[in-house]
Amino acid sequence: MVANELFEQKWSEALKGKKGEEFSIFVPKGKKPQTQRQFNLYYYYRLIERLIKGRNYKNSIEFGCGRGTISLYLNLYGGLDVTLFDVDQGGVDLARANFDLHRAKGSFFVADSAKVPIADDSFDIVVTMGLLEHLTNYIDSLKEMYRVLKPGGIMISMNVPKKTSIQILNKIYRKILGAVNKKIELKLDYFRIEETPAGFQRTAEFVGFKNCSIIHADPLPLFTPVAKPIERTLAVLYRNFMEFRKLFKSEPMETGRRLSRCHFLIGYK
Repeated sequence: MVANELFEQKWSEALKGKKGEEFSIFVPKGKKPQTQRQFNLYYYYRLIERLIKGRNYKNSIEFGCGRGTISLYLNLYGGLDVTLFDVDQGGVDLARANFDLHRAKGSFFVADSAKVPIADDSFDIVVTMGLLEHLTNYIDSLKEMYRVLKPGGIMISMNVPKKTSIQILNKIYRKILGAVNKKIELKLDYFRIEETPAGFQRTAEFVGFKNCSIIHADPLPLFTPVAKPIERTLAVLYRNFMEFRKLFKSEPMETGRRLSRCHFLIGYK
């Protein structure tokens, strides 16, 4: 099954509330992350929040939105006008349903990230969460990100390319789980390119982005599948781990390249 089909299945299952797929991973104000994915997106947003703080940005567009969780944060926590799109109608439907659930406001449409029906210089922020690593020709999407970004705006792309990381612990866990329980369904991972952070950065600079940088992030594994009690326990442990890291790190999600599950590519126009 190709990547697009896997994502179509994922968004459809999440929209229907199928076991193993979370409908929403947004954490409302005043609440705490209760699952691993909630934890991840909450702290990814906090990292993004530090990057955009004090810049007087007004609007954003999310490429490849899926659930639209980061746009929810930008709208409800950051007060931004948000636009979001996905190549799959199911992803857009899921994002819209999440916005309805949390009473957020956004604009939605279906489009290919390599051909976006938006005028040049339209947005202060262009953001994407786990899109580029699934595209063999991701330069076309980066060109579109640059085109729709306003001068002075910021591009933030969280990428999870194929690499060795702390996530190897989940691979070991899944092998043991599969050996112990032959009936358990272990979903395939998505296609990912083997691009390096430096490679992503060079391509971003090639299409025009300035002052590009990389932040290696997320030193904690995402274990799947796990029972709900274990999920909640992991979320508590991970939250406490982040609070501890705050004592000596200004950005607790930042880590070394070898451990990191992902990296943030940042560029300006």
